Order: sequence, then structure tokens, then C-alpha cells
Amino acid sequence: MAAWIFVAAVVLGVVIVWRLGSSTKGRASKRLVLIGFAALVVVTIVNPEITTRAASWLGVGRGADLVFYLTAIGLMLLAALTYISHRRTENRIAEIVSAQAADRAVATWEATDRSDPG
Repeated sequence: MAAWIFVAAVVLGVVIVWRLGSSTKGRASKRLVLIGFAALVVVTIVNPEITTRAASWLGVGRGADLVFYLTAIGLMLLAALTYISHRRTENRIAEIVSAQAADRAVATWEATDRSDPG
């Protein structure tokens, strides 16, 4: 019974992320990755022996250890991607503000140049 509650939680998470996603062109690939990850999670919830077999094949020991290591790696990647996205947004905002300031400076200079008879 607990496995189906976890499966329902995964499905709910997919629906929330799907609805709140951005409208960029990369949206389809993000959705495919999300669906693939959700499918993997559901399979491991329904059949937890898979993680134990995969862990012994990789030489990790227990399936729970493998899940922990993969989660830690995933969180590190997520943090890195979030940082990169944040930096890109900051740089784009700085470009926009600089361009706007330059436009205002030119407009101010042209306005004062025309009004100065000298």
C-alpha cells in the first residue's frame, strides 16, 4: 500500500512541474527527462529489488546506498544548473540595464545639446 502512495506522490510532482514549467523551446526535452525520471522512480518504488541488484552490480553494497549516492549527485547537478541559470539571468539584466542607461544618456545629451544655443 505504501508503494502506491509514493507512486501517487511522484505522479502529483510530475503534474505540478508540468503545469508550472516555462514556455521555452526546450520544454519538450525537459518534459521527456521528467517523464523518464518519474518512470524510473515508479519502477524502483514498485520493485525495490532493482536497486539492490543494480547496487551489487556496481559494487556499491545496498540499494539504499545507491539511491542515496544518486540523489546526492542529482542534487549537486541541480544546484549547479540553478547557479548557472541565475548567473545568466543576472548577466542579461545587467545588459538590459546598461543599454537602457546608455539610451537615456544619449537622449539627455541630445535634449541638452539642442537647447544650448552656444
